[in-house]
Order: sequence, then C-alpha cells, then structure tokens
Amino acid sequence: MSVPTALIWSGTLGIKLCGSLVKIGEDMPEVKRRIIEALKEHGPLTPEEIAEKIGYPKVSVIKGQLTRLKKEGKVVEEAGKYRLVEE
Repeated sequence: MSVPTALIWSGTLGIKLCGSLVKIGEDMPEVKRRIIEALKEHGPLTPEEIAEKIGYPKVSVIKGQLTRLKKEGKVVEEAGKYRLVEE
C-alpha cells in the first residue's frame, strides 16, 4: 500500500514533494500542542520566540497555528506577543 504524498508550489522551483499527507496532517496538532506548552511554561512570546523554544524552523507555520488558536479563543495577542487565555 502506498502512502499519498503532498505536492506544494514553490515559486522558483515549481512543484516539489514535501512529504506524506498523513504526516503533514499529524504534525499540525503536535505543533499546536507544543505552542500551548511553550506559552504555559514561558508566558507571552512572539511567534519567533515560540519557534525557537519549540525548535520548529518555520515561523510562518507558528503564525498560522497562533491565528487558529486565536480564533478558537485559546490565545490573545498583545503588542506582538501571544499568551494563553486564562480559564
């Protein structure tokens, strides 16, 4: 059985293989969980600081996950830093 792969458009390179759809789908909840853990442990952080704390190289992915968390009401942004909403 073959695993479906994902293709992405890269402006200068055209289309390139970026991994399996299964792995990509599984990575996002893990990144979100690690963002939440970093904010719990360190308090308010910028997306760049979060990327550094969790060892994730793509700040754009961190920003996307923060946008989702913000829409879900789990984080708020203040002066460029994100913090968890107090429950």
